[in-house]
Amino acid sequence: MRQNITKLNNMLKDIIFISRATNTKNKKFRISTVVIFANLTAASDIGIILIFSSIITGSFQSDNPLSFLVQFFIDNKLFIPLLVIIRFIFVFINSIIMKKLEFEIIENLRTYFLKEIFKRSNYSISDAYFYINSLTGHISFFYSAFTSALNGIVQFFAYSAYLLLADPATSLFFVGGIVILYYPLKIITKSTRKFTNEVYWQSWSVFNEIEKLIENIYLIKVLKKDRDEISNFDTIQKKLNQIDLKKTIYNSVSGFIPTFLTMFVLGILVNFPRLVTSLTLDFIGVTLRLFQALGNMSKSFNSLLNSQIHIQKFIEFSNNSIPHNTDNYKYIKEPNPSFVIKAENISFKYANADIELFSNLNITIREGTHTVITGPNGSGKSTLLGLFSGIHFPNKGLIQSTTNNFGYIGATPFILKATLRENLTYGLKRQVDDEYLLTKIKYLELFKEEINYDLNKEISNKTLSSGQMQKIAFVRALVSDMNILLLDESTANLDKSSQEKIFILLKDRNITIINSTHEPENFKSIATNFIQISIKDDLRILRFS
Repeated sequence: MRQNITKLNNMLKDIIFISRATNTKNKKFRISTVVIFANLTAASDIGIILIFSSIITGSFQSDNPLSFLVQFFIDNKLFIPLLVIIRFIFVFINSIIMKKLEFEIIENLRTYFLKEIFKRSNYSISDAYFYINSLTGHISFFYSAFTSALNGIVQFFAYSAYLLLADPATSLFFVGGIVILYYPLKIITKSTRKFTNEVYWQSWSVFNEIEKLIENIYLIKVLKKDRDEISNFDTIQKKLNQIDLKKTIYNSVSGFIPTFLTMFVLGILVNFPRLVTSLTLDFIGVTLRLFQALGNMSKSFNSLLNSQIHIQKFIEFSNNSIPHNTDNYKYIKEPNPSFVIKAENISFKYANADIELFSNLNITIREGTHTVITGPNGSGKSTLLGLFSGIHFPNKGLIQSTTNNFGYIGATPFILKATLRENLTYGLKRQVDDEYLLTKIKYLELFKEEINYDLNKEISNKTLSSGQMQKIAFVRALVSDMNILLLDESTANLDKSSQEKIFILLKDRNITIINSTHEPENFKSIATNFIQISIKDDLRILRFS
């Protein structure tokens, strides 16, 4: 008993915490409204059952204070369809209020997670996707389960009160049934909670696998490993689905048992003539609705207890809301001739990771140099760029930078569904002359036909080739006030001629370039430093040349 009280207390604490964190308005009012309509639905159900049973049997006797309403509908049968319509209006309003609340909670949670992930930075892409998409859905479901549980409680007591007043003796059989249900439902709830926890971690594995496959799609296809990778991914998915199916089975059984028990008890009672004579149609109808409500209540409580696994993860995430290790990255306003970026004894690992990606790392980048970083997939090349730019913060050590003006170009550059001008000037805080923009994109031969050189032309990532997107990204970087340009496989889709033109333009700017690539041979003639990353026993080893 004490354990159940503790669980209930923890659940109430979680409700309060989630309520504050979701920052959704009028939650209490909306949930109260849903409960009120649940009451009205329960009252309507009892009334409809009484009306139909009285009409079928040809008699109606009741000491219920609202019996005059039942008598009204019996005397005025044309109004019965209206009562049915009103009953379903209550159900419809209930579902709409709850759905709108659920949608708002999802919106607010996704925005919250996105803000926090941008602020903290030390999360992998798969973790970010998991929090924003999967975990958000589970937490919003918590509110649906909570409201359903409240509805179940209200309806359970409403139907129970009617049955006890109508036939106390027979009701005792069903009270015994409820007592019998307690232990099976307790065992089912425990099993469902176990499978819910397994589903949580297996879902995380699926998101990590998706990230790995998407990031390395070209390499996998070139090495003709796509069948093996797809087969492996299918195995991981099947494991998730098997666990999720077990969870669904146990959760469904917890909802079916009460109704099954009702039918079973009624099946036994009809074998006793003395008891059968005391059973009325309205008693049977309300009894069925009672145990249906009990089943829904049991299923909702089950879902609430299971949702605590996801809520605990959300609480862990929220309690660490302050950005970590920001003091380990410092911007120095005064220029330093010995470095533009200096990393001293830095160590780094992503949030939720057990193994450090880098340990006791020392790197110095001088102004005006072109540093090429190479290494296998997953070696941390992109992470190193994030550390240099202050996107990620080292867990230990110190990174110093003499500038906070960075440019970045990735393998798939960011392209807006907007005009060519808006894409070329994205992120700029000053006006740039149209002629200057046209000169640069014509020099790089962005389009083959002259008619396309229109800055008001609407473009998107679906109307451009990967090479065109990279050219736009380079021009965007050139017109900015950057001092350091970070390149992450940024020339992979450019021909040799375009690469040479771009680096002539970059050389004229006299900027510092840090270039992560799988093709270091393309930059031997222009690079000043090379950093080779290798992996041995999960430890990253850097070789400088």
